[in-house]
Amino acid sequence: MVDLEEFVDAWVQDVSILWQGPFPADEHVNRFGDVLPEFVLALWSRVGFSGFGDGAMWLVDPLVWADAGAEMTRGVEVEFLEPGALLVPVARSAFGEMWFWSPGCGVCLSVAPATGEFHARRLPNADGDPETVAYVGFSSMKRAAMDIFDSDDEGLFSQALERLGPVSVDECYGFVPSLLFGVPPELGNIHKVKVREHLRVLDMIRRGEFTLETGPPVMPAEDEVSDGVNPVGGMGDSETVGRMVQALGELASESMPGWDAVVGTGVVDDVDDGLFDHAVVGYIGGEGQRIRTRGPGRAELTKPFVRAVAELRSAHGSGWEGVKVTVRRGGDVGAIQSFDRSEVVRWTTGFDESPSPEQLIELLRPADL
Repeated sequence: MVDLEEFVDAWVQDVSILWQGPFPADEHVNRFGDVLPEFVLALWSRVGFSGFGDGAMWLVDPLVWADAGAEMTRGVEVEFLEPGALLVPVARSAFGEMWFWSPGCGVCLSVAPATGEFHARRLPNADGDPETVAYVGFSSMKRAAMDIFDSDDEGLFSQALERLGPVSVDECYGFVPSLLFGVPPELGNIHKVKVREHLRVLDMIRRGEFTLETGPPVMPAEDEVSDGVNPVGGMGDSETVGRMVQALGELASESMPGWDAVVGTGVVDDVDDGLFDHAVVGYIGGEGQRIRTRGPGRAELTKPFVRAVAELRSAHGSGWEGVKVTVRRGGDVGAIQSFDRSEVVRWTTGFDESPSPEQLIELLRPADL
């Protein structure tokens, strides 16, 4: 039998508790007493669902994280696990990577939404004493194993910690734009974001094939289109809309936890066509509100959206006037671009012909809200 007291003392001394979380209730014992080894239950009772090592690692409540864990493992196939095998989320990193326990395998699966990767391993002694299996699994959860490395092979956790401070229980370090778009991992793209909402947005991106529709008039005349213009819905549009989806999801999660839908617009300025006015509106049920896009923290999350607007304008020519992207919490995305000036001025409040802020909330409201 593993000496729990000795292990916990050594482990806590090594990583240190950053944030003391809640302790398990009777429901946890009733639900997982026959699934998890005594070692894990005793660890929960000793340290709770807490954060460790300056926030590098967090023990997670599997009841709270059940739905998010199911989303993260959807479509993941592991050779040594039966289809539908029980996977219990037990820990996560500061970057949102999640570790799962499965009976008979121990801590055998980690899923990293930030990079779109997963790692599965079957411990050599997985069929042996479950307490020893648990000990080995939790002992392997060290800071280096939970880091993401930049192009110089330098760990980004300590750099993000110094620049942004530690994440709290409901936060993680997120890359905006996401690494799923093929951008390199860089410190400048790391932000503190709401962890559960961030992982949901990454799941949308991972599953999404985003299309860009066009409102009337469909396209400007051929002689008005710049050389090298991509056709509507052509190569590159899906990724561009995807980056807009992420930016809107992060902004909504920061301002309106529990949001049902968020709508973002970008419109060419009527004086300087190299500038763009934009608006973001979030909805919870029937309630809508403008979401602030400027100021500390918000401007950095908004930049990928504004850059994507500029890319669409460059790709589709001088007759292009604006874009409207609607994101629903369940993952449905609608994106429409317009070449009609009279239409796009109703998508923001920045022009003489534009609606008031209150009117804009109603004009952008999705039909089902």
